[in-house]
Amino acid sequence: MFPYTYEVLNYLRDKGYRLHLITNGFRDIQYVKLDASRLTEYFEEIVTSECCGHLKPDARIFRHALERTGATAPESLMIGDNLECDVLGAHNAGLDQVYFNPEKRRHFNQITYEISCLSELKEIL
Repeated sequence: MFPYTYEVLNYLRDKGYRLHLITNGFRDIQYVKLDASRLTEYFEEIVTSECCGHLKPDARIFRHALERTGATAPESLMIGDNLECDVLGAHNAGLDQVYFNPEKRRHFNQITYEISCLSELKEIL
């Protein structure tokens, strides 16, 4: 786990944010990983590419997640550590994004926010 993972998740939950997960993976495997890391309880919906039929960065998985959660793109924010799949995929689906870049990899993409430590999310949200 990254530093501040639980602190930030508790902070977001306490602030009333509805948290959902979008993952390129198989449902059963993702739940094993989430349960083992004690993360399942934080997410209302877990959308997998397996259940949706589309992989990130395809905009259809993001649209599917929005439909499934009842959220809209303008009120949503995608937080991800994969520039192409998470951040650019969300951008192409019309969502604002936070690129979690702990290694501070250089890039030239225009993104909404970029952080190198999860605790920085508290400044954004």
